[in-house]
Amino acid sequence: MDYSPETIAEAIAGTCVSYIGRENLVHLAVVLNPRYEEADIIMALAHDSEGERRRVYGIFLDEVLPLYAQELALNVRFYAADAHIFTTAAAQHSHALI
Repeated sequence: MDYSPETIAEAIAGTCVSYIGRENLVHLAVVLNPRYEEADIIMALAHDSEGERRRVYGIFLDEVLPLYAQELALNVRFYAADAHIFTTAAAQHSHALI
């Protein structure tokens, strides 16, 4: 990877926000593991439901993943807005928290 982990994480987060919409997200964290060339995208949706998760995952598959697939393996995980993972992710040097 030619860019810093922070730069890559910020780019991934920005792409997610652009396609999903900031108004649809409560939290978004990108945890990048450059050693394994992978990133976990952890998000909480404003209107969390199975249907909304499917819609957002479809956006991820169609719009976000193709932009980074040559460089990184991307994983998406949905959590409730009050999930402990968001404070834990921040403590573990995650990037691009919103």
